[in-house]
Amino acid sequence: MCQFIESIRVENHRFQHLEDHIRRLEQTWLHHYGHLSQDRSKLDALIDSLIIPDQLGDEVYKARLVYGLSIDSLTFTPYTPKLVRTLMPVVADALDYRFKYTDRSALDACLANRGGADDVLLIKNGFVTDTSFSNVIMLKDATWLTPSTYLLNGTCRQRLIRQGLVREATIRLEDLSDCQEIRLINAMLDPWTQPAVTVLTPFF
Repeated sequence: MCQFIESIRVENHRFQHLEDHIRRLEQTWLHHYGHLSQDRSKLDALIDSLIIPDQLGDEVYKARLVYGLSIDSLTFTPYTPKLVRTLMPVVADALDYRFKYTDRSALDACLANRGGADDVLLIKNGFVTDTSFSNVIMLKDATWLTPSTYLLNGTCRQRLIRQGLVREATIRLEDLSDCQEIRLINAMLDPWTQPAVTVLTPFF
């Protein structure tokens, strides 16, 4: 049976944007396990388990919830952002990561092809998708864009679109030469304070 992860930013002893994570958790759980239970008791119990320990300080922590039909674990670790400056385009036509699985073997196989870059920019059927751990946004003509061909519809991505700060677009690898800036986004990263990244590709 599949297991899934929900990574949530904790700051000042509060879950950040918890409603977005609960929405995704519900969608994932109902898609995979809804047929196993005629009521929401297990799902509600899973959501109710999201409690921050009293001993945590006000610093930034990463809450990592591992769950299936019920909760497997909930851990809290101090968070330091991964420094990514360069991305290597890697073709991943067969990759399917619609849900946030604990099994990242397919992503790890792609990451192994990053060469001297810090991470990979996954290309599916010629279109830009995500990195191995984040969605991406691109600045073009004063507008922030994000690929409509994403692999995982991240909570930060959904929120930025909902707020009108980012809009979806069809983006091919060669289109990146028209972008003034590329940044990484996920639930743990503040999109507006992240450094720009460079795509290592023969096109540039």
